[in-house]
Amino acid sequence: MRLAPHLRLSSISLSVALLWVASLIADEKAETVTDELSSEAKEEILLQIGEVLEKRAFAFDVDFDDWQEHLDTHRDLIDEAHSPETFARAVQKSLSEFGISHLAIAPPQKAKAYRQAKQIGLIGVYSTETDRGYIVTRIAQSSPAYKAGIRKLDIVLEIDGYPPGEAYKHRDPNAIERQIKWQRGDETFEKRIQISPYTPSDPPTLEWIDGHIAVLRVMSFGHKQYKLSRVSKLLRQTKGASGIIVDIRGNGGGFIHHYLHLASRFSKNSQAMHIRIDRSSYEKAKRKAGHSKPSIDYLIEHGGKGKPWGFVSAFSGPFVVLTDGYCASAGDIFPAAMQEIAGATIIGRPTRGALLASTFKRLPEGFSLQFPIWEMVTPSGRRLEGEGLEPDILLTIEQTADDDYILNVARETIEAKLLNSEVSHN
Repeated sequence: MRLAPHLRLSSISLSVALLWVASLIADEKAETVTDELSSEAKEEILLQIGEVLEKRAFAFDVDFDDWQEHLDTHRDLIDEAHSPETFARAVQKSLSEFGISHLAIAPPQKAKAYRQAKQIGLIGVYSTETDRGYIVTRIAQSSPAYKAGIRKLDIVLEIDGYPPGEAYKHRDPNAIERQIKWQRGDETFEKRIQISPYTPSDPPTLEWIDGHIAVLRVMSFGHKQYKLSRVSKLLRQTKGASGIIVDIRGNGGGFIHHYLHLASRFSKNSQAMHIRIDRSSYEKAKRKAGHSKPSIDYLIEHGGKGKPWGFVSAFSGPFVVLTDGYCASAGDIFPAAMQEIAGATIIGRPTRGALLASTFKRLPEGFSLQFPIWEMVTPSGRRLEGEGLEPDILLTIEQTADDDYILNVARETIEAKLLNSEVSHN
């Protein structure tokens, strides 16, 4: 699955800094006019990043001692960078050499926007390349694009007069609007859309199918979108449902305790939802193994256990979880845990496979660094980092983005389980 780079969005955090990295990639060919960074300031930022990677960062099978080598690989780009944006893009290239998620640097403006759970500089469209062109697979309702009339399954034809796959090369980072041309059925639309900040995820909602199947949509586990009181109320309203559909399409993660809160509706509080492997447990296991690499089995056995809240009785009926390629971090582990522990059927597309818990470090000059501090594996020991979760029922990209289609598949799945349950009881 290839995402259009110019259209991508996006306590301990279990979320991917897609907002930062996608923006950095999208602006790769563009130069932003901002205050210049001095050589001294750049070196201090790099020094603090190195200290964080050496003393605090952790990811299984990753040697952060390679930081200097990765830094040297892109040193020319770093030295040539003068603005915060170009410097961040150059440093990100070095960080990306580690080949893991949750390791990203944000320049001042994007770091501030991320803390406020706002997206800047884009118009709010998620687009994926298919045989029919770039299909809108997700769009935030508070975004400029949605307000302009763009909807899911529309086909993006042009961005600022260029084909979607080429538009990022010509993007003006100082632009205050974008010229978008798109198609819906036989109709073609074209508008100039004003760029403005927006919340990239809609709040949780609850709907019903046929009066007895609950559809709970959770597009983020972030602190701004996932309000515990609101979700608790929605979960209580599912009492009496014969089946539940949990729609987490587009959920790029958030806070660990939020995903465990949601999991409590479907599992007992004594059941582990994930196993945590961190620097401390890894070093302890390494010493026991005579300073050789410890086995993953040992780490799983002695790792920390993440358990649900247990504030409501566990739902015992059939339920499914809807996923897509934007599901990451907590959006990776939640469906995997529900599949293993609660027997959920996963429908849609494979998840992203970005399953590292992370935290943030504020750097000089307003920069911020997201870095991993421990890795999660599923209750059975599956590692999803770099792999993702394969659905039980795999759909095409368009089928997954089509609300009517995927909900119908989910409804039929639940009804089949209900029928089988009745037959087995008879």
